[in-house]
Amino acid sequence: MKRVISWILMPFLGLPLLALAADNTRSITAYQDAGAASGANWLSEWKFASGFASSSTYDDNRFIQPNNKREGLIFSFTPEMAIGRGDYIQELNVVSIKQEVVEGLDDSLDGLKRDNLFFSYNPTLSLFSREDESDTLDHNFRLATRQSAAFSAVAAQLLYQTETTSNIEIGGLTKRKNVSATIDASYNFSEKVTVTSLGRANRESFSNGLSSSEVRAAAALSYRVRPKTILGTEIAAGRLQPESGATQIFLVPSFKYDFGPVAKLRFNGSLGMDLRQFGDSAADRAYFIFDVAGRYDVSEGRSVALAARREIRASARYTGENLLNTTYEARFQQRLFRRYELTLFAGRSRDAYENNQGNPTVARHDDYYFGRIAFTRNLGRSSRVGFDYAHNQNKSSDPTFEFTRNTYSVTYAYAF
Repeated sequence: MKRVISWILMPFLGLPLLALAADNTRSITAYQDAGAASGANWLSEWKFASGFASSSTYDDNRFIQPNNKREGLIFSFTPEMAIGRGDYIQELNVVSIKQEVVEGLDDSLDGLKRDNLFFSYNPTLSLFSREDESDTLDHNFRLATRQSAAFSAVAAQLLYQTETTSNIEIGGLTKRKNVSATIDASYNFSEKVTVTSLGRANRESFSNGLSSSEVRAAAALSYRVRPKTILGTEIAAGRLQPESGATQIFLVPSFKYDFGPVAKLRFNGSLGMDLRQFGDSAADRAYFIFDVAGRYDVSEGRSVALAARREIRASARYTGENLLNTTYEARFQQRLFRRYELTLFAGRSRDAYENNQGNPTVARHDDYYFGRIAFTRNLGRSSRVGFDYAHNQNKSSDPTFEFTRNTYSVTYAYAF
């Protein structure tokens, strides 16, 4: 199966990259008309950007325990520094508040992404009022670029990230480390036909859990049926290597769509089958997976969005187990008097376990419910203040992993 997968993907993965180099064979006039603006941005001077975010949070169950809850205040400070050229400000976490970008489901129809090259770093220092040993320092390094010509584009990113967070599967506080490299390319054969390819390598580890590594490649063909309707197909393949468990080879054919039947309504997503082999460790399996979303702009400044997804990853707690996660989310946003924004967010996530070697040993499943109310005010184009309340509850077949949690936060962000 490995050899068949490589035969299928190799021509498609190389095509957009070769097309970028060959793009100059097209009309010079077309290249100048379509690429003049991005070329000017790319040759602009290097720019330095900086900002910071800070928050104070009351957490009534920081370690997500069913009993013996430990509450307290958490003070966090996150400076952000970036240097680059081109239009990269909208890619940053804090400094992006200086740009008024209308939030959408994605950019596939609108082409909002611009050429850039940048490096950013934003550490997060968190201080817990009750226990000094719970104080943490996390890091986020990112090197990214995007280059485009008249009919093609290539983007790449290197990411190193640590995050101290409460993990439902592990059942407590953990430090998660993620290292990844991603490259994707696209080529427009015409106004209607586009070929894209993606390559990604990722390693994830936990301070008190298991690590895993995954390599994935994908190729897709899309066709613009109407100005606001795109249909396509994608085939992805890869290898998942858990720290403790069977090495897995997977092939994922899927159907992709992106359309807006009317001006204020938008749907996009993918539906597919994950065909997974475990060698001699377990029987081959097929999983139905999806990643779908819809958004309705009720009026100016008011929107409703729904999303659902299912994914498979290696368990961070149990040897020889995969985690099958299914999540449903809903969001309502209302802008008030141009400077204020109210967000209501709620959802449900279900975790179930599938053995990847030997006989099933884990019968646990979790149903995690979450809700959030956030109110923010823009203090001009460079700063923002927010108030946030979140309620979380986990119902598990194993009572030792059940918990309820409430957090209240005040945040402030400023971009220089």
